Amino acid sequence: MQTEESRKLVIDYLAAQSSGDREKMLALLDPDAEMYVPVSVGLHPPKGAAGLVKFMAEEGPKYFDLSTLKADVLKIVADGDTVV
Repeated sequence: MQTEESRKLVIDYLAAQSSGDREKMLALLDPDAEMYVPVSVGLHPPKGAAGLVKFMAEEGPKYFDLSTLKADVLKIVADGDTVV
């Protein structure tokens, strides 16, 4: 994947996540996506795009008041298929 494609993918995913668009999130995530959860949290990490989206929808509200959660992305650095 080229740098600008990678950057757009991440920006589109963050927008979908912010708006709660589960279908768009599923479409943008790799089917084999994994989330790494710290062992100290005591949760089993989700595997696969569907598992990850379901995990965020079901577990997120247990730990965060999602109505007050806001993330401001100040900078995105992309190089090829790596985006931070």
